[in-house]
Amino acid sequence: MMMMMMMMMMMMMMMMMMMMMMMMMMMMMMMMMMMMMMMMMMMMMMMMMMMMMMMDDDDDDDDDDDDDDDDDDDDDDDDDDDDKEEEEDINNNNTNTNTTNNNNNNNNNNNIIIIIIIIIIIYGYYSNVNV
Repeated sequence: MMMMMMMMMMMMMMMMMMMMMMMMMMMMMMMMMMMMMMMMMMMMMMMMMMMMMMMDDDDDDDDDDDDDDDDDDDDDDDDDDDDKEEEEDINNNNTNTNTTNNNNNNNNNNNIIIIIIIIIIIYGYYSNVNV
């Protein structure tokens, strides 16, 4: 009779261990799924940011073309001095647009960093709640 009780206890312990293992596996799977979802979200955000940056660059190029067209309209004067001044103006316009491009890129980088930090904070909070 004692042996039977011992066997039953052992079986119960084994079952409990199995249940615990299953629960742990489920938790791990859930964590992995959350990580995958976060990675997918981050990838999507990065893609969106890249698309926005590309669009911004295209717009800036269009602006440059418009500036050049305006300068071409002014070229009707045949004076050489005016031509030199206009060339300098064109160069100045290019440098200004380059600096604006750099500023836009810096802003986008800051946004990406802020988004990543927020995602990490959210993930850390949820992982602590689960544990």
